[in-house]
Amino acid sequence: MSAIQQSPITTAEDLDRAMDALDDLIEAGVELPALIDRCATIFGCRVGVDTPHGTSIAASPEKEPIAQSAPRMSHHRTLLDGTSVWMAPARDERYPAALDGDAAGPRRDRLLRRLGIAVRATTPQHDTTHSRTNDLRSVVDPSLSDQDRLAAQRRLRLAGKTVTMVALTGPDDGTRTVLDQLRARSTSLHQLLDDRVHMVLARDLATLKDLDLPEGIRCAYTPACPIEQAPEAWRKARSALRFAVPSTHATGPYPLEEAVVLNSARVGPYTILAEQLTPDQIARVADVQRLDKLYQETGPEMLHTLLAVAATESLRQAARVVHMHHNSVTYRVQRAERMLGFSCTKPYGRSRLMFVLTLHRILHSWRHF
Repeated sequence: MSAIQQSPITTAEDLDRAMDALDDLIEAGVELPALIDRCATIFGCRVGVDTPHGTSIAASPEKEPIAQSAPRMSHHRTLLDGTSVWMAPARDERYPAALDGDAAGPRRDRLLRRLGIAVRATTPQHDTTHSRTNDLRSVVDPSLSDQDRLAAQRRLRLAGKTVTMVALTGPDDGTRTVLDQLRARSTSLHQLLDDRVHMVLARDLATLKDLDLPEGIRCAYTPACPIEQAPEAWRKARSALRFAVPSTHATGPYPLEEAVVLNSARVGPYTILAEQLTPDQIARVADVQRLDKLYQETGPEMLHTLLAVAATESLRQAARVVHMHHNSVTYRVQRAERMLGFSCTKPYGRSRLMFVLTLHRILHSWRHF
């Protein structure tokens, strides 16, 4: 145990003895505060650690109380789990001679690396899967502080990165198929299941075009954004998913009117309907009740036809969108108008129809959340 009593580093030759002293501290099983305190003495400078769980410990060779946060003139090393170790000049703002100056940079780096190893060996490790899930939730949690979210970003190696947020729901086999496609298109992908919705953070996602979505899958995503905007991006992606409809064919492409893969930027102000209205409020709207009765009698094809009518300028254009003869579309529209009680083809009728279709879609989306 003599190495634990190592004197401060004053020459380059002392570096190996300092490394041995750190190894002895690990072997002796010292706790983290004692480790930091002894390292301050051995290094002859201020030493500290900031853990991703909010613990900050610092010590000085003079054994005087010091601020727990790293000072401005400090050198850092961040570990893979987000833990940060640092060292800084002592009270006289100078390192010991062997660690002072630019030429001593490699020696400081070696000490910081070994200090990081010592901290990891001293700090109890948590279940990796559990911690990763908690970190993903923390990254998108707007109630946490910026510092807490940053710590989670670092542990996931996402700090400073750009991500695309994807919301995905549907049968398990289908979601696995889509997740595999997204992994192949991004440099890294993080995913968890959040209330029956898969939350996906994908780095450098090349494109979402030409995805193949098995039947029953619906998907929404946000444009790429800095990881700091992840809470807002996840809110937008999840809200946009409320407007998506299940895929009816397992291979793409999926035109915009099918609404199988939705860019949250296209939803615009309609988002407020999904975020602010309750199912009971929507279900009390008379137009929604009549549309739901029509849906129960005719099935989803009627809704597809009406959406095309609301989104185009004529029945002939709508017929081309749904690949039907315009007489068939006319028949469906006339039946719908009798049930709904208003014209679906006049200018204000089209906007009213679009609004009712939107509310009906949001109402049915509650089953998936």
